[in-house]
Amino acid sequence: MNFSLLEIFKRKSHLPLLVGDRPFTYSEVWEESRKTAYQFQEMGISKKDRVGLLIEQNENSLFHMLGLLMIGATPALISPKSSTSERAYFTQTAGLKTILKPETLKVEKLTPIENIETGIILFTSGSTGNPKALELSFDNLYYSAKGSIDFYKIGKEDKYLLNLPLNHIGGLMVFIRCLISGAQCILSQEDSILKHRPSIYSLVPAQLIRLLKNKELSSILKDSKAIIIGGDRLPEKYFDKTLPISLTYGLSESTAQVAASIPGTKEMKILPHREVLIRDNGQIGIKGTTKFKNYLIDGKKTSSDSIYWTQDIGTLKDGRLEVLGRLDDCFICGGENMVPAEIEKAFLNIDKIERVKVVPIRNEEYGHIPVAFYQADELVEDLKIKLKRYLPVYKIPKHIFKLEDLDIKWPKNKLIELAQRKIDVVTY
Repeated sequence: MNFSLLEIFKRKSHLPLLVGDRPFTYSEVWEESRKTAYQFQEMGISKKDRVGLLIEQNENSLFHMLGLLMIGATPALISPKSSTSERAYFTQTAGLKTILKPETLKVEKLTPIENIETGIILFTSGSTGNPKALELSFDNLYYSAKGSIDFYKIGKEDKYLLNLPLNHIGGLMVFIRCLISGAQCILSQEDSILKHRPSIYSLVPAQLIRLLKNKELSSILKDSKAIIIGGDRLPEKYFDKTLPISLTYGLSESTAQVAASIPGTKEMKILPHREVLIRDNGQIGIKGTTKFKNYLIDGKKTSSDSIYWTQDIGTLKDGRLEVLGRLDDCFICGGENMVPAEIEKAFLNIDKIERVKVVPIRNEEYGHIPVAFYQADELVEDLKIKLKRYLPVYKIPKHIFKLEDLDIKWPKNKLIELAQRKIDVVTY
């Protein structure tokens, strides 16, 4: 196991964390985390326990996560926005002993279960069904971070903006990369970019697009080392060669990044400590030291093959990966094959559209029909007419809806339900 908290915190004079104007040295982070570890022990939490942590975007949540790791407990990172029913589901599927509420250190006591020496538990986005409880080992965390650190040459001189939720793999790995590399982790606040001018960012496209609308922030971004963009497709019109944009592909099961492009370029290369395979149908498989350990179902681990076959399709040539779309997104409409990624790419060619998702809706006449949701600052007129420049008529969605900002990911099942409700309103 290469992820050693003790070794990491020997660098006591460095500043690993910056919150607003308050810097924390390694020594201070260690001491604050140690205090929470003592509190957890007094509550009866031990190294045999899996503990749900409602992790917020602040330093206290990070201290709580590290405190649990210090006593050998396994933190399961949960969004503080999760509902009561979601928490009950997480508790059952991951076999949690407690759910810790950071703001009060209150513990809800549940049924204990023996710990199986996992580093951290995350819950997948549940875009195609119920979220899955995912075990990530210390080796998963270490080698994922190490590959990214080596690829981007992240070091002690860097400032890395943490602007993604900590209960998502993208946000968690920003913090882990900083711990291992010695880079300073900046917990994002409204003026963090102006105040601290980070050298590295991990963002989803919607976040980058918002920043580019501000000329001062856009200028600061141009001076950075890397702007890592993942989680969704970046519209071609926003790819600026003067910006150090690094396109990346990854998922929770691969402990974040699998492949990335050199900043300022578009071709994605496989990162160190990862291995990618492609089936005849284009399905992408991942293996290596960053592949997750196991899923948990009703508190018990499932068997895990050496290769995890994703639901993504792509091509791999000379170490370069191109992701084409989702295997489970494809559907047939009136006898024609529909690939949502193709339709989404056409939408993103249209001015003002920042983000789009296409989902299939059951239809008595055609079997399924495509329905599109898009995000933009204002309503985009004559969309169907504009789409004719890029798509044959039969691929243009009959129903197109504008949506306000949603979560970092758009769960497919929820969008399908929303589309059906909106269609029913339009029809009846």
